[in-house]
Parts: sequence; structure tokens; C-alpha cells
Amino acid sequence: MGELSSKGEQLIATAYTFGATSLVFAVAPFLIVIIKGLIDHRKPDRLPSSIFSVILFAFLVHTISCILFLLFIKIADAQSRIYGSNYFQEKVFPLFWESNKQSVLSMAGAGDNIVAEGSFVILYTVQTIRDWSFIILPILVLSLGSAYGAFQSKKDTYRQGNDYLTTLVWTIVSTLGASLLFIVWAKIAEIALFIPNGETIIGKMQEAYRNMILN
Repeated sequence: MGELSSKGEQLIATAYTFGATSLVFAVAPFLIVIIKGLIDHRKPDRLPSSIFSVILFAFLVHTISCILFLLFIKIADAQSRIYGSNYFQEKVFPLFWESNKQSVLSMAGAGDNIVAEGSFVILYTVQTIRDWSFIILPILVLSLGSAYGAFQSKKDTYRQGNDYLTTLVWTIVSTLGASLLFIVWAKIAEIALFIPNGETIIGKMQEAYRNMILN
């Protein structure tokens, strides 16, 4: 982390470090399992039901990953002699979810100096990656859902002949299913993300879309 000039700058650095780590724990394991499962599912000998085992395994990995990170933060917060009571939950993560520069510096108690500016730039970069992830993830999920539906409809077409209605039904059902699974994923991911003030990932995604449109 390097030599920082004050506890304020150190707090900002801790915020972007642990904020980025929480995103990795909440997103990467689930996404890796799902993408690998979808690639394997393209093999002609795979049954449609095999995708359900992939999804179940992905949610199992996702839940374990989020709970492990939650336990890590809880254990770290219990070390009050080192950090102070609930240091990560009450100071670090609220800072990670605050995007206004002056609010960040004020919350951290950081001085108006080049070190604080540099720490905020890194935090802002991580926040930008986070927000773009929130913009891209729903699009990716809907795309994967519709692509899976179209792929399954092709299998039916080979067996039953060309049927555009079958393709449409498969695509709609698969997309709706992917949307529902995404909502479940988001609720589990909130365990690891420590979003303050009772906000949700879906709410943060809506906020990211609004900011993209308005800016």
C-alpha cells in the first residue's frame, strides 16, 4: 500500500482495495462457472437438463464465495484493538460506495494534498470499473439467456423441423429464466458487497444507468 501521509489517505486506499476485492468475490466465481458450463453445454452430446446442474453448482460456488468474504470482514471487524469497532463495515465500505470527491475526503478525514488526490483517483477508477460492470452485467445475462434459448431451439429444429414459434418460445423462456436467476445472484452478492443504507445491487445498477444517460 506504501507510505501514506495520514490515516485519511490510508482509509481511502483500504476502501479501494477491499472494495475491489469484494467485487471479485461477488462476481468472478459465479461468472467463471456459468461461462465454462455454457461452453461445455454446446457439445452435441449434452442434454438440456445438464445446464441446471451447472447453474446449481454456480450458485453453490457463488454463495460459498460471498459467505467466506463476509466471514473474513466480520473477523477483521472483531479485531477492535487493531482497527477500531466495525472499521470495515462502518468506515471502509461506505467510503467505497461514495462517489462524490468532497464527501470521500470528508468521510475519510483526508487532507487536501497530492497523496489524497492520488488515492481518490485510484478509488474513482475502481468505482468506474464497478459501475460499468453493473451496466454490462445485465446485458450480458440477457444475451446469454437469449443465446441459450436460441441454441436449444436449434436442437428442437433438427428433431422436429423448422419452427419459428419454438425458437421464440425458447428464447423468451430462457431470457426470463436468466433474469430471475440474475436477481437471485444479486441478492446473494449483496452479502459480500456491504452496500450501505440498505441499498441493493439492482438499485445501484439502475443508478449507474441513470448516470450514464444523464452524463
